[in-house]
Amino acid sequence: MRRADPRLLVAAALLVGVAAVVAFLLTRGEDAAPRPAATATSAAPSASTSSAPSDEPSGFTPARVLIPSIDVDAPVVGLGTGDDGAQEVPQRLDVTGWWRDGAQVDGPGSAAIVGHTASRGAAVFDRLGELAAGDRVSVDGRRDGERAAFVVRAVRTVPVEQFRRIAQAVYRTSGPTSLVLMTCGDYDGSDFRSTVVVVATPVRS
Repeated sequence: MRRADPRLLVAAALLVGVAAVVAFLLTRGEDAAPRPAATATSAAPSASTSSAPSDEPSGFTPARVLIPSIDVDAPVVGLGTGDDGAQEVPQRLDVTGWWRDGAQVDGPGSAAIVGHTASRGAAVFDRLGELAAGDRVSVDGRRDGERAAFVVRAVRTVPVEQFRRIAQAVYRTSGPTSLVLMTCGDYDGSDFRSTVVVVATPVRS
C-alpha cells in the first residue's frame, strides 16, 4: 500500500480487493466471475483520476445517497476505470462515487458507491463503519422521483493484506441486486490498513 496523505482516506482503489467479501456475504461463498478491468492493487489513485461523469449509462443513474443514521446526504458522481485498471475515485471529500463500469443500482449484481474518510474527520464516509444491520440507505436517481431504498445487511472490515488473496472475486454484475458502500479504515498514522465494507439489499414493499 502506498503512503497516503494523513488527512485523507482514499477508498475507491481498494474496491477490487473487498469484492470477494461482498460476494461471500451475498452468495454464501459462491465465487463471482472476475472482471479483468479491475485488477489494480494500489491503495491510492494517481493524480490524474477524475470524478466527472461521462458516458453515463441509460436507466437509473444515481445522483445522491442518503444514510440518515450517520447523517450522510451527499452527491454521487460517476466513476470510470483508469488506464492502470484501477477504479477512479472522487476528487472531493464531500461527494461519493458510483463505479459505472460495474452494476447499476437498480439492476442485477452489486452496485458500488465509495467515498473518502479523513484521519481528522470532515469526509463523507467518516462514519461508515458505524452502520449496523437494519439501517436504511436510499439512492436518488437523476430523474425526478427516482429512489432506490436499501437496508444494511452486513458491515465488515477487511485488512489490506487480504486484498490480493481475494481479488479474483470482483463485483457481481448478475444475480441478486445489492448495494455496496466502501471506504478505508484503521489509520495507523501513515497509512490506512483496512477497508470498511457495507452490504445492503433492496427494501421490499
